[in-house]
Amino acid sequence: MNTYLNDLVGYKKKKTRHLFRWKVVEAYRAERVQASELEETLGISRTELRRLNRNYFRYRLLPLLYPKHG
Repeated sequence: MNTYLNDLVGYKKKKTRHLFRWKVVEAYRAERVQASELEETLGISRTELRRLNRNYFRYRLLPLLYPKHG
């Protein structure tokens, strides 16, 4: 098993659901873990992972890429 995946399993037990989900998406986007590994170990389906990935882009990356001019 991937060592980073072991860290996510430990993180799941300690942190809130929201923070855990962001950590999962960050690991997936950085290609540290595969979608199949997440599904087997943590029970996060590919559909759920796609949804989380879209929300991560919308709320985390989009404001950094296109800041509002004020």
